[in-house]
Amino acid sequence: MHRPTRIATLVGVAVTLTAAAPAAADAASASTPRSSDQVCLSGVLDLGPFGPYGPYGASGPYGPNGPLHDRPNPIGDAAQCGGLITFILRGGTLDSFIQANIDSAKPR
Repeated sequence: MHRPTRIATLVGVAVTLTAAAPAAADAASASTPRSSDQVCLSGVLDLGPFGPYGPYGASGPYGPNGPLHDRPNPIGDAAQCGGLITFILRGGTLDSFIQANIDSAKPR
């Protein structure tokens, strides 16, 4: 009986954070001039694949103990800086994400 309430609460929090992140980024950029590649929403935790616990985060293959740790991470440090929201705010697109993955897989 409590499970639907918890799920609804989690969805509500996720939606709120998603809506608040662009506003926070705008506020940060208004107070200090930053280029788009410096956007870092460290207070936002992305629980998806672009987050710190996903494949592009410290726990994934690009992390310090992963098999790809010496390769460039296709999303840079976006996993620690808000995940997908940060990747998009920095100008990341589906095409750039795919190309970065291809480039990171090339032999050195």
